[in-house]
Amino acid sequence: MFLITYNFLLLLNLITIIMKKLPLLVLLSLYCFLKSEASPTEHQEQYSQKESLETVFAKTGTKTFDNNEYAKWQHILSQYIVVREDQANLFRYAEVTKSDQELLSAFIEESSKLKLGEYNSNTQKAFWINLYNAITIKTILDYYPVKSIRHINISPGIFSIGPWNKKLVTVSNVRLSLNNIEHNIIRPIWKDNRIHYLVNCASLGCPDLWPYPIASENIEKTLTKAEYMFINSPRGVRTTRNGISISKIYEWYENDFISGNTDIIDYLKASLEAPVLTQISIPNIKTNTHYNWSLNDLK
Repeated sequence: MFLITYNFLLLLNLITIIMKKLPLLVLLSLYCFLKSEASPTEHQEQYSQKESLETVFAKTGTKTFDNNEYAKWQHILSQYIVVREDQANLFRYAEVTKSDQELLSAFIEESSKLKLGEYNSNTQKAFWINLYNAITIKTILDYYPVKSIRHINISPGIFSIGPWNKKLVTVSNVRLSLNNIEHNIIRPIWKDNRIHYLVNCASLGCPDLWPYPIASENIEKTLTKAEYMFINSPRGVRTTRNGISISKIYEWYENDFISGNTDIIDYLKASLEAPVLTQISIPNIKTNTHYNWSLNDLK
């Protein structure tokens, strides 16, 4: 009888503790859910020197890169990217040799030492996209094997997810994170929504990792081609039984895409092909509820 009473009291005490903690557990669960569907932008630090970053890196000159500037990066891409016509490009992370990892690190190190202000705008635009993608690949390799880039929790802050806020490179004596490069430099300086189609997050839901270095002399054509390819892929816009489903990219960065357009649908119509184009006027258009953060890994 005493044992039963004692066990009952223990159970009652446990229930009391759980009930006291329940609001906190609910809040934590809600937070984790929201984080699971958040964009990299949501993890962007509130960089106190945003304006100075734009000022430092907005200066331009007249120089362009020579043909050898991206030789190391070209080697990495040509060796390890798997181009797939109707699906996301994959990367052979497991096959990257130690010497090629060192080559990638050397490319990033050499790139960080360039005097960017001496180069023209398109050269700098291409530079930042290539650097961002190279750093992303290097970060994956540094922590491989991983199932998702979001599992590389090296950003400062107890609830931070992924590597995006970690300072990973120094350019012009400024320590920069991936978020700094994308959100404090590329987007505000060039204000070109097509950049979202070339800046790669190493995930299956992301626009493709481009299979060759972005070159300044044809960057406009490359941006337009990447835009067209993603919009006309199932990852960008696809038909469903209930209408049309579009990538969460168009929700996360809606303001980038609707500039000069009435809404996101007007923007998409400019690039869409039939048969999706004929259905996009249907009122029932939804954003994908799930973004595929699985690593773009060839397994």
